[in-house]
Amino acid sequence: MTSRERLMATLRGEAVDRPAVNFYEIGGFDVDPSDPDEFNVYHDPSWRPLLELAETRTDLIRMRSAVRSRSWDPQTVNPGGQRTEDRGQSGANLVQIDKYVEDQWHCTRTTVRTGGRTLSSTTRRSPEVDTTWTTEHLLKNVDDLKAYLELPDEFFAEETNVERLIEDDARVGDRGIVMVDTEDPICAAASLFGMEDFLTVALTEPTLFHRLLEKLSRPLYARTECVSEAFPGHLWRIYGPEYAAVLAPSLVQGVRGPLHGADGEGHPEAWRFRPRALSRPDQRNCGPYLSDGCRRDGPHRAASARRCQPRIRAPRVRR
Repeated sequence: MTSRERLMATLRGEAVDRPAVNFYEIGGFDVDPSDPDEFNVYHDPSWRPLLELAETRTDLIRMRSAVRSRSWDPQTVNPGGQRTEDRGQSGANLVQIDKYVEDQWHCTRTTVRTGGRTLSSTTRRSPEVDTTWTTEHLLKNVDDLKAYLELPDEFFAEETNVERLIEDDARVGDRGIVMVDTEDPICAAASLFGMEDFLTVALTEPTLFHRLLEKLSRPLYARTECVSEAFPGHLWRIYGPEYAAVLAPSLVQGVRGPLHGADGEGHPEAWRFRPRALSRPDQRNCGPYLSDGCRRDGPHRAASARRCQPRIRAPRVRR
């Protein structure tokens, strides 16, 4: 079997000639060891043997985003990482992004003006590791969240590039497959806060929290629908449910998966959030790991709606 055949058979639960071997991010991330940029850690010769081993001896799963050039880059104030200048005059008036180097750190400061407030966030990267630290989060309190919710929907519009996914899938050929990499609305929301502020707002301001999830879900729904229709039959990684593990069930039980349609026709449905908990989780609304072009009868596995739901209540946390 080729690596592609082996991986697809594994995902469908079918028999294979041997277990698939994959190094996940090594061979999955889109890296260029020949790039001499000082912030490209993979240019260091010590990386070369491992990168070559992954390329030549493993079953590759390329991790690719339809909106970001590097799928593992942190979420930015501009959803999808779209450049501010691509958003037109209104976007340019709302957000300002400044990049600078400070003590060998590559720093980015983002400022957003909305709702009569100025919101700011700062990230930094060392040339020694491929990790971006957020030293200041954009939203720091409830007033910041209220101002953020006043941003127009046009500000969150994304430019989806499915052609890159198709090209990478053709390029990897029989050596592996392409996995669509995307966040869910909970991940997008959590990245705007420090963890303590995220938990406080989610538990004490559920109405505002759900308004934020609804707002962030709309561009993600449009992205998911576009990619599912133009790039069917591929593996997806949807990250963000790990944040739900620390939230009360009433805050996450209303989540509907992005790929598994519930409209009777099998079309993808947006993530939906309800302030009140469902009486019983509906597994039919959970997103599959393997997209089949949005058809109900295709091979997929539904993620259990009961996962990541701790037995905890908000009043107990407040006490």
